[in-house]
Amino acid sequence: MKWEKVLEAVEHLSERIDIVTKSAVASLVSYGSANFVSPSEILEGVFPTVRIIWDDPPMEVEVFNGSFETYDFRVTPAGIESFDVVEIGQLPYAFIQSLDPLRLDL
Repeated sequence: MKWEKVLEAVEHLSERIDIVTKSAVASLVSYGSANFVSPSEILEGVFPTVRIIWDDPPMEVEVFNGSFETYDFRVTPAGIESFDVVEIGQLPYAFIQSLDPLRLDL
């Protein structure tokens, strides 16, 4: 899935996904489109959240209202980290660093 299709996919998910979560996804799309490989799939999580999934490398980001979680399935057990959003519209620096395996080869 191309980065430009991510926000469109999120709009087709449940109405329960709030504006704060959608804003966090938009921030990730803005940064990710220039720096990371495109995701494979967008799904709705339970809380409700937005799940952004990559097949290669096998990773996932779950976007919550106020935080991000990363799941790194390259290791067993999966590496799981949580990052709180300090300021709406800004991605936590440590979160960006955790996505290094997704960086585009420049």
